Formats: sequence, C-alpha cells, structure tokens
Amino acid sequence: MSGEERGGHPIPEASPANDGSRLYGVGGWLLVLCIQLTIIGPLLSFAQLSATAITNFQWLWGIVLILFSLVTGILLWTKRRIGWQVANVFFWSMSGLAWLFVFLDSSSQYISQAIAMSVVSGIWLPYLNKSKRVLNTYCNTPVIRPTQPLSTQSSTTLPISLEAQLRALAKLREDGIISDDEFDRKKQKILDI
Repeated sequence: MSGEERGGHPIPEASPANDGSRLYGVGGWLLVLCIQLTIIGPLLSFAQLSATAITNFQWLWGIVLILFSLVTGILLWTKRRIGWQVANVFFWSMSGLAWLFVFLDSSSQYISQAIAMSVVSGIWLPYLNKSKRVLNTYCNTPVIRPTQPLSTQSSTTLPISLEAQLRALAKLREDGIISDDEFDRKKQKILDI
C-alpha cells in the first residue's frame, strides 16, 4: 500500500493532481496583491494626492479610495471570505470610477489612468476568480482533481474528505469560532474515524 495510514485510511502520495490542494493561504501572487493593496498602492496614491489635490473634495475622495484599498488588502491578508468579495468590488469600482472621470473630463491624464486601471483590474479580477490558491483560501473548499475517474474511485478518496474536514476545522479556529481545546478534541475525533 502506498503512503502512510491514518485512522485505517491510506494517505495518497503527492502527485501533480494533488498539488492544487496545497495552495492555501496568503502566498505567491496573492501576497503580492495584499502588499500592493495595503502598502504600495496607498503610499503611491497619497504621494500623488499630495502633489495634485487642490480642493477639499479631492482630498476627501482620495482618502476614501486609499482607505478602501487598505481595508480590501487587510481583509484579504487576514483570509476573510468577505475580503475576496470586497476585492472583486474594489477592482470593478476602481476601473468604473476611472472611466467615469474620463467621461467628466477627457484629459490625457484621466484617459491614461483609466487605461492603466482597466489593465490592472483585467489582471487581478481573473486571478481572484480562477486561482486555486484564492479559491482554496477564501471558499473553504480545496480545488482538487481526482487522481482516478470518478466512476472507479473507491474508499481511498476518504483522505481528501478528511483533509477538507481538517481545513474547515482549522478555519473555524482561525476565525475564533471554536477554541484551541475544541479544535484539538474535534481534530482527534476526525482522525480516529
């Protein structure tokens, strides 16, 4: 039998089909996005706002957009499901607002900003909705392709179910819904099946 046994069930060995299930948490491109939303973007926006804002309305609007970026990045970084939803709204809103400014004042500065924001949104929106890491982290359901056709799978697929249960349990602990003691008891119960 390949792999170790846990609770009488074999654990499948690592294979390319299971690699997608390992992509979880803030890392890779998701970490780049979080850094962009919480650090780089707000700093650049504040510098641009300081150099160009003239009226109180421009200052207020700029600060609101910077806060929107910060909140979005923090929600993503803390792995809240709502962070994924807010990030989608953020990129759609920023692109739409950029084109609204072009409609109100078709200066070359607004046109270039709208094009740049559309390109940025065009990169991050598909990533947020197609990435295995993002789906595993924010949807609590790992994206796993079976190693065998579904019709021929046997009880050896049970460890995937165990893995999903353990991830869901870890998410409950991380979100503060259950205590560490409850986590340990429930984890032991799952592993003793």
